[in-house]
Amino acid sequence: MTKDGAENLISAVSRAMKKRKLDAENFEDMLMVQKGCFILNSKGILPKYKFDVYVRGPYSHDLAEDYRDISEKDTPYETKISYECIEELSAILKKGAAFVEAYTTMEMAKNYNPKMSKDELMEFVVEIKPHLKKKIREASEFPAISPSVI
Repeated sequence: MTKDGAENLISAVSRAMKKRKLDAENFEDMLMVQKGCFILNSKGILPKYKFDVYVRGPYSHDLAEDYRDISEKDTPYETKISYECIEELSAILKKGAAFVEAYTTMEMAKNYNPKMSKDELMEFVVEIKPHLKKKIREASEFPAISPSVI
């Protein structure tokens, strides 16, 4: 059963991706929905999903099920999330999968280690994902979604 409000959240990510229809079989769509919903959840936008550390960053099994259910609908996506928030999320997502993986892994590490400095977080994430060192540095400098647009 789909979480109440899941369509609102997934629709916001779809709009941030500039897509009218999501494809449950498309890996890139699935990856961006996972990461986009994680970013929105980390800013307090509901419904809240439980994310675990996964190969490509934060991943939610429940979200994956909801995504499959919602992406099969033929109805247009509706969302109540502000245009400004969607545009800020779009700026993150359009930087590509490697950047988004680095960005969300940094956010997840920050959530688990709130007392770590930015440099300590970067060092920690580079240890986990050395292949993304350049993207991790870039992600650490990228502005977070502003609380005023949420």
